[in-house]
Amino acid sequence: MSKLWSISTTVRNPSRLTDFLRVLKQLEGTSFNGETQVRYQILLTKERLYKPTNIPAQHRDLFEDLTREIPYEIAKIVFEYQDYVDPSMRGRQSVNPLYKFGFSVAKASL
Repeated sequence: MSKLWSISTTVRNPSRLTDFLRVLKQLEGTSFNGETQVRYQILLTKERLYKPTNIPAQHRDLFEDLTREIPYEIAKIVFEYQDYVDPSMRGRQSVNPLYKFGFSVAKASL
């Protein structure tokens, strides 16, 4: 019997997976625990691969000007501004397609 595929819609465009994998490589060799999951999502924001819906007014210009680099600390402030109930879930959702397609093994160490 065939097994159904269940792929997250977090990354709707498969061509974006390459960039998500490039960012994940920055975390290579670290345990993909809650802290790293949050860091991954912040890095995606920093690299403009994820744009949060709620950006503080003082940082909106930075996000609109594609010629400017987003510093990690600003990306972190914007991530925290989202006030997620489960912040690490964002990183898990973003890495999920990479894991399911077998492009990476992102897991917490036991």
